[in-house]
Amino acid sequence: MAANFGLVPLASDGSISIFNDAGATDVIVDVWGYATSRGVSESAPGRIVVLDTPFRAIDSRPDPLGPGRSEAWDFTEFGRSLASSRNGLGSVTALVGNLIGTDLRRRYPGLAVTTFLSAYPSGGSMPSTSNLNLIEGDTKSNLGLFRLGGGSMSIYNDDGYLNYVLDVSAVIVD
Repeated sequence: MAANFGLVPLASDGSISIFNDAGATDVIVDVWGYATSRGVSESAPGRIVVLDTPFRAIDSRPDPLGPGRSEAWDFTEFGRSLASSRNGLGSVTALVGNLIGTDLRRRYPGLAVTTFLSAYPSGGSMPSTSNLNLIEGDTKSNLGLFRLGGGSMSIYNDDGYLNYVLDVSAVIVD
């Protein structure tokens, strides 16, 4: 079983199509919200602004994040530069992008390792949920909506030594 977050465009009748290439599978779709451009002003709070070009916002390589550690990443300057290039943009309050975990290494040589990554607003409490779950040899990604606290976010790694990357394709503004 695998979970993933997605921003899915709707057909003109409001439906989506799900395709399975081979075999039988069960699919569960949880809808937690929707985005619209109808009647939304250029300065509306909470709107999604798709970036002209996605960019690599975080790349922990070559220094993996160690076990039981979190580290903060500051996006204050990014938010300022984006606001100055677009009139009426407002403050960036969240990032939309793919969080990728890769190259999980053991903490102890003879003991297999699994881990999870949790992203959360800096200055806030670490959530009891994860954004990615990995085992050795995995490279996994998950699209997510990553809230910022004071312009930054923190990433927590539960176990082992792990590299991670965040590619951002849109922002949420207030």
